[in-house]
Amino acid sequence: MNFIEELDKLVSARFPSAFTRLDAPTHPEGEWWLDIRDRERTINVQWTPRRGFGVTASAFPSGYGEGPEETFASFGEAADRVLSLLESGATTLPPPNVALRELRSLLKVTQTELAERMGVGQAAVSKLERRADMSVSTLQRFVAALGGELEIRVRVSGEIVRVTGVGAPEEPARACCDHTRARLMGEGARLDPLLETKLENRLTALLGELGEEIHWRLPECYPPQAPTLMFSDTDVASVGEEQLQVSPRAIARLAAVLPAQHQPYEAEWLTCRVLALHELGHWHQAGFLAAFEHMHSSAHPELLADAFVGWVDSLCGGSSKDAINVLHSLGCPEDACDHPSSLERVAAYLEGARLLGTARSQEHPPQLNLIVLRAADLDRSRQFYECLGLDLRRERHGRGPVHYSWEIDGGVFELYPGRQGSPETASLRLGFTIPNAEVAFDSLRSRGFDFSVRHVERSDSPSVWVTHDPDGNTIELQERAPRCGRLRSRAG
Repeated sequence: MNFIEELDKLVSARFPSAFTRLDAPTHPEGEWWLDIRDRERTINVQWTPRRGFGVTASAFPSGYGEGPEETFASFGEAADRVLSLLESGATTLPPPNVALRELRSLLKVTQTELAERMGVGQAAVSKLERRADMSVSTLQRFVAALGGELEIRVRVSGEIVRVTGVGAPEEPARACCDHTRARLMGEGARLDPLLETKLENRLTALLGELGEEIHWRLPECYPPQAPTLMFSDTDVASVGEEQLQVSPRAIARLAAVLPAQHQPYEAEWLTCRVLALHELGHWHQAGFLAAFEHMHSSAHPELLADAFVGWVDSLCGGSSKDAINVLHSLGCPEDACDHPSSLERVAAYLEGARLLGTARSQEHPPQLNLIVLRAADLDRSRQFYECLGLDLRRERHGRGPVHYSWEIDGGVFELYPGRQGSPETASLRLGFTIPNAEVAFDSLRSRGFDFSVRHVERSDSPSVWVTHDPDGNTIELQERAPRCGRLRSRAG
């Protein structure tokens, strides 16, 4: 008797009035089903030897076949839960994304209708319903669009407390003032729906790639998960707690100011990219200011976001001319408006590109991360460098040549065979810090290397010994720390 059969027997003994039906799979490792009906309610139990138990006693009259609402790894946990549900008449709790989808279906609201109420595209609603979790403000917006009101209750020691004052969505950061917004959001220009989908897919991929690059350079600035992108004409561009929104209408209008030499749809893509990066600048403002102390928190938030665009472009090779054209068009032409002017926005972008792009490199100067040498006699050169203390590892990538590598801090030294038809020696100069130069020279002589060493004494730094490897490359050797006495080379 297996676990699901034991559960069937246990339920029948504890609840004689309950009707049970057990369906066995055709395959020994397949899925078993146990349907339990009692007092006009049904509990479904799924079980497989590998995945354990799934229990569903749904509050919804019908489901989408999304799988069990609760899962249990052990027989004891599953049995306790099933017996508890039968005794109390309670229901299981579906995952939040399934519950929202079921709730919308019960109210007979389609994704398209809900999207119109929320002011977003149908694809955005689909993304929300597939998310495993979401913020309170996003959930409140979803429920409000269905005509409901979100209420949060907390149970503490048996007491239920209603939590108020949460879920109110914060005012999102916006890309421009009302004067510019009215010009860009007016009737007229509109993107083709197919182009909108292409831009959304391309921008989603770009944000993922940029996330890794920015997080590597500014770990305090870029969180692991970026906000969800969606296209909507409710505003030019904005970013909230979880969502980054860009307007297809604004993209179409702003793309018209870019030079005409662009390939088809490239102007729309470049415009979309600038708007999205600008909103990311708002989203990362606190970390951005922490990373660059010469930026002041009193600066206008829009200018900080524009500087962020310039900084990202300086890192990732964005088009500065196109970005300047877009940001110039977002500036406010009204003198009385406290929103930045076109020239101020361009200046902020250039500051990000010229100053912020170099600030980080000054804090963390570039490091040599790869040295590749080509040897006339690969095995002989390997022995030479092993005598210096390099722990060379034999490697081969695919059908490429056999070579040797040595990992160093932040990089790798690789020794490759020389190419046919090319000079077998080079004038490369390499420097190594080694524990003991005399021991290294003795090791070289024991392997039969015929070499000369020039001893260079320096008053302001440890002594250096200069020699050459079998391919004629100049090698500088410096001991890790000065030792008592001097090394007097006995090499010829």
